[in-house]
Amino acid sequence: MNEDSFVFTTRASESALEIVSLSPDDVSFDTDVTLEVETDGGAEDGEAVCAFSTEDIGYNSMIQFATTNDTVHAQILTLVPGDYTYYVVCRDVAGNEAGNSTSFTVDVDTAAPEIQNFYVDAAYSTLTVEMDEASTCEYASDTFSFGEGTEMTGANMTIHEASLDYSRYSLVCEDSYSNQGSYFIDISTWV
Repeated sequence: MNEDSFVFTTRASESALEIVSLSPDDVSFDTDVTLEVETDGGAEDGEAVCAFSTEDIGYNSMIQFATTNDTVHAQILTLVPGDYTYYVVCRDVAGNEAGNSTSFTVDVDTAAPEIQNFYVDAAYSTLTVEMDEASTCEYASDTFSFGEGTEMTGANMTIHEASLDYSRYSLVCEDSYSNQGSYFIDISTWV
């Protein structure tokens, strides 16, 4: 005769567990990519444990996200340039599962920022330089290394200005990936 007993309670999910967002899904210009998932529904209003793989395999064979067991899940991936597809499956406490996949490209910027245009504004005594990408630029009257010059306005922007202190400018511009371009501008005929 069995004398031990316990109450066992089951609960039905009000809605299916679903993945409402999965990223990235486009181009990343950084080798550190965050795989991010948001879940909703299921047994506990989207709270689930998510796992991922580069192959379309079952949940138990996948790698669990570093940050999970919630409604927002994240995993940092360090990747080399290329095209990627990741498969994600999330499971809640009731065993409800939701799956999806995302494809994206890692494309690392190795090109230095380039001058698109420049002009002298004699009325305001400024040299204005327009770059092809966001960058930080410095100037001096002679050749120098980045970090040793006078910073132009517009840090991490595409348009930069310097005061008209020289007739010949040496510029060094650096983008957010530490790519540097060095330029020489002679405005002696303009001023």
